[in-house]
Amino acid sequence: MVVTSGSVSMVIAASPGLLYAMISDVTRMGEWSPECRSCTWTSGSGPAVGAKFTGHNEVSGRAWERDCVVVEADMGRVFAWQTERPVTWRYSFEVVDGGTLVTEFFDAPFLATPERPEGIPADRGEQNLAAMALTLARLKEAAEAVSGGVVVQEKVTVSAIDLGIVCRNGDAMLAFYRDVLGLSHYVSHPMPLGLGGTMHRLRCGQTTLKLSVPATIPEAGPAPGPIMAATGIRYFTYFVADLDATLARVSAAGAKIGVPRTTARPGVDISLITDPDGNWVEIGQFTN
Repeated sequence: MVVTSGSVSMVIAASPGLLYAMISDVTRMGEWSPECRSCTWTSGSGPAVGAKFTGHNEVSGRAWERDCVVVEADMGRVFAWQTERPVTWRYSFEVVDGGTLVTEFFDAPFLATPERPEGIPADRGEQNLAAMALTLARLKEAAEAVSGGVVVQEKVTVSAIDLGIVCRNGDAMLAFYRDVLGLSHYVSHPMPLGLGGTMHRLRCGQTTLKLSVPATIPEAGPAPGPIMAATGIRYFTYFVADLDATLARVSAAGAKIGVPRTTARPGVDISLITDPDGNWVEIGQFTN
């Protein structure tokens, strides 16, 4: 039986973010892989869907190159690419006790067909699995040298993060998030800690959006321009069932649509809009 696909997994005492950064920097692949000597980006600005790179490989005296395109790039979760045959290579990252479960997967259907090129052995699938195990072992050694083999995992009590926005136009902001974006306004109360002003609380699932309207409006406003115009917390994201209907309400309310509906990655469409105070909001929809 010809092995055409398979996976190898390993728990590594490092965070998914660190491991994703190491794997998605394909120029470092030669540090872990026993076959890939190096990779070079050929188009795009780094690990994003659609970016292309060339892998330079060598094993048992045979050297070859493969042109690759990134097909998944979900920060801290999945990074994958395909070669032209196609062959799919995929890394996934899952938080578990002791760190992160890293799974490397390959799928090469051509190995079981008459189109398998001369020079590629019938047991190439088994060779891939052995090389993958060594790749993960080397990745583990390198990642744990950086992390110190310690992964801090705080036990959270609420599976959401509350978001606070200091508002210049309190009434308009409340109306926008409640009536246009459809968040549920469940209470308004004086600002805590004697700060003065009013806080409006709205729910999005388990997340609370806190619109804080100060008694004295600060002079400074949000940084203008697109999300990359300044550092810091620049936007937040929430998902809806009908992105087009939401954008129609946004447009009817006179709000700016900074980025129209576009595909951010396979299965996810997004749009970026601004609220009445000029804060950026990303709205997403799962498409499959």
